[in-house]
Amino acid sequence: IGIDGVLIVDCPPEELLDFSISLNEKKIDTIYLVAPTTPEKRVKHIVQKGSGYIYYVSLKGVTGANHLDLKEVSSRLKLIRKYSELPIAVGFGISSEESAKNVANTIADGVIVGSALIKLMENAESENKCPINEASIFIKKLSEAIKGI
Repeated sequence: IGIDGVLIVDCPPEELLDFSISLNEKKIDTIYLVAPTTPEKRVKHIVQKGSGYIYYVSLKGVTGANHLDLKEVSSRLKLIRKYSELPIAVGFGISSEESAKNVANTIADGVIVGSALIKLMENAESENKCPINEASIFIKKLSEAIKGI
């Protein structure tokens, strides 16, 4: 049907049992978030309910902020990996080529860039530039940084 997964935010797995079963029947992954403040017992529960990948929220603040603590993120990913073999993608706080490269090459299986991309597209629109072109350039730079090109 063109959908690989559904990112579940602000709703605990216990509240989504029927929904998760329906997704699973359609071979659609249920992707849950784990935060820096999530207690270990809760981490274990959440990651065992998810599929596809785990989205780790790398900051306690707002998305797109640029003060990522790689040591803390690395420590939390090790905790998550105790309970799940799913890939872990890190989001929040990744807004530059450098932060994407640092996260991708040292601690995570994937990098999620959202707010920086939206902001770039909004700025492009206000500067009479093509948002899609600007986004493509930005994504290519992120990809090259991650690959070390």
